[in-house]
Amino acid sequence: SIEVETSVHEASTFRLSFEMAKTPFGDWDLLQADLFRPMVRVGISVGLGRLIPETLLNGFVRETRVGTRSTPGTSALEVVGFDATAALMNNQEQPKSHDNQSVSTVARQLFDRYNMTSSVSDTPQTRSEPKQSTRQRTSDIRFLRERAACCGYECYVQPDPVTGQDVGHFHLPLKWMPSQGEILVRNRGLAL
Repeated sequence: SIEVETSVHEASTFRLSFEMAKTPFGDWDLLQADLFRPMVRVGISVGLGRLIPETLLNGFVRETRVGTRSTPGTSALEVVGFDATAALMNNQEQPKSHDNQSVSTVARQLFDRYNMTSSVSDTPQTRSEPKQSTRQRTSDIRFLRERAACCGYECYVQPDPVTGQDVGHFHLPLKWMPSQGEILVRNRGLAL
């Protein structure tokens, strides 16, 4: 099974669950291959009759858990992960100084550091001095979200549905976009 939760205000998450089988040597097949190590990149796309699948989430494995089933000899592997805002952009808190740069310029540079394209609106000038410095004392995503809140902007990462490339967003809320309802698809025979 696959669960994906996306959000503008916090990290998007995914949860994968796989049934495991024992190998002839008594090991669990998925554990033997070690496919889901921490920080392994996972992309989740859905086709549903389309020529080009739509990318829902790009993320990174955070942890795996083995769960037992009621049927003897069966077990399940649960994989939990987060998008780049939690997995990459929230890892380091090193003080940085952004001299003579607008917040929008800093946002573009930070998204570029993580190999993302960016959708960044220019921020208004907040200082009148010719030399200005913005001091960053938190992780990159916390810094960007704090600056976004000051400007009335939103800051989040979402994949482009067609190309699958992560896009860093830093702009006014997109109020013209229709809100999305909850989508729940269950398929026990899902081939991955």
